[in-house]
Amino acid sequence: MLALLLACVDRDPEEGTREAWRWPFTAESPWNMPAGAGLALEATGAACTRAVQDDRVDAWVNAETWSHPVYHAVEGDPLARLWEDGVLRGEVHMPRGATPSLPAWPDGDAHLHVFDPGSRMVTELWRARPRGDGDWDVDSVATVDLRGSGVGTDGVRIHGGSAIAGLWRDGEAAAGARHALALSLPLAALAPTFVWPATELSTSREASMLGPVPVGQHVALPRNWDVDALTTPEGRALAVTLRDWGAYVVDHARGFALYAEPAAAAEADRMREDIDTIRAALRCTTNNTADTPGGPGERVAPLAPDFAAD
Repeated sequence: MLALLLACVDRDPEEGTREAWRWPFTAESPWNMPAGAGLALEATGAACTRAVQDDRVDAWVNAETWSHPVYHAVEGDPLARLWEDGVLRGEVHMPRGATPSLPAWPDGDAHLHVFDPGSRMVTELWRARPRGDGDWDVDSVATVDLRGSGVGTDGVRIHGGSAIAGLWRDGEAAAGARHALALSLPLAALAPTFVWPATELSTSREASMLGPVPVGQHVALPRNWDVDALTTPEGRALAVTLRDWGAYVVDHARGFALYAEPAAAAEADRMREDIDTIRAALRCTTNNTADTPGGPGERVAPLAPDFAAD
């Protein structure tokens, strides 16, 4: 079914190519698949949508804190061994000055993600903290193929996929991020279940997940929603992305949280002026599936271009 859907899409890449470390995953990945013209939205008053729109919790774009720093290593960077509970889990070229997300562990998640010098893989770390000898202790590590799907990678978020999937990157406000975004919601909004493209529910807090929103749920803005009514160019770019690609629920947070890399903090700050308005219009979708990613029908935006040649 998916092959048939893709056969109906213009597969000629846009002019130019993309670098895998800047714009990862296949064009067919749910993270890169634009919405179909037949994407269906839940009724405004339905339970899932009400939980997403709940204005009793703060809405934010995480960047300076509680986000996902990314670094591109080069061959000259020192090799650092990664230790998980005293077990060697691998080694990476660790850029000098690489800093996990704030707050640092043990007060925060201390995410840190490192692209290898060849731009083929990303090593995703959770609760990363440097040792005095140049090695690092971590509570979880996953190695993800940047030219894969980003799905089912045994990543370091609870949905079982890549932690960098859905991350707003520095500079994307110029044209909008042409990929789906990652969304976290409070535990009370989440259901202790998952739907595609999530592949697991990796958390010890299922007992607190009492809401209607499954992990992996896709959300989007209506096609006819007035993006131009927003107050900032960055907010409008965010809204276009949420209209044409949407977002996937990947984790839990204290409030409604989207994610920008720390280098994009200035863009995120301006998006925050419009985030409450955007959240109030988001709806859960009902026909985003593995057979119809982004819903059925003609794509509303071009597919991601080819990767640059090695």
